[in-house]
Amino acid sequence: MSQLENLIKKRGAVTGKLTNFSKFVAKFEAIIKDGGTDSELSVELEQRYDRAVNLIDEFEEIQGEIDIWSVDGEAQNAERESFEGPVPEQHVKLPVIDLPKFSGSYDTWLGFRDIFESLIHANASINDIQKFHYLLSALTGRARQVIESLEITNTNYQVAWELIRERYDNSRILIHNHVKALFNIKRVTGDNPQAIRKFIDDIRKHLRALAALNEPTDNWDTLLIYLAGTRLDTNSNR
Repeated sequence: MSQLENLIKKRGAVTGKLTNFSKFVAKFEAIIKDGGTDSELSVELEQRYDRAVNLIDEFEEIQGEIDIWSVDGEAQNAERESFEGPVPEQHVKLPVIDLPKFSGSYDTWLGFRDIFESLIHANASINDIQKFHYLLSALTGRARQVIESLEITNTNYQVAWELIRERYDNSRILIHNHVKALFNIKRVTGDNPQAIRKFIDDIRKHLRALAALNEPTDNWDTLLIYLAGTRLDTNSNR
């Protein structure tokens, strides 16, 4: 058996595994639609899904080798499209994940980055195409324009996320913007508890961001007391 024939045989085995998973999902969905529940089937679905997601990487590795040996590029493209059509995520309903929107404001970048990385980027149960869709849905305005020209593929998700990180993970600009925001906090006038609470929350928000950027905010007491005093009226200062 030639090297190409051996690779094609391996690819067929991977495709067969995916087909078996699709059949299992269809069986599970039929039970759910009929109003039934089966805890054992649910556990098995999770286990099978984890294995099925790995099939994508396995297929790509084998197909990459086939592309090297095969002279029929059109046929190999058709095989790849055929495999990518019934991928597992089309059958399994994704969980609803509420993400904050990010429009390109440096003031909100750190919060958005931490939430996105925690819920999406580091989530092993979501493949890169799904992560790309989540990223696009969360970005608006200038931030979305950074990656808008990229085609939605597994490989391009990592490219897209790195482009966003390169654009907004700029410590110097982030520090400058949060310090500027501290000095531009709106003055509090009159005896207004809600306004004072917002005033305190805004200061804390920017201090947390600066601390995350390794600024020594624990030693800024004198500066912060003076700054706060200049933004409060006489009664509030008292």
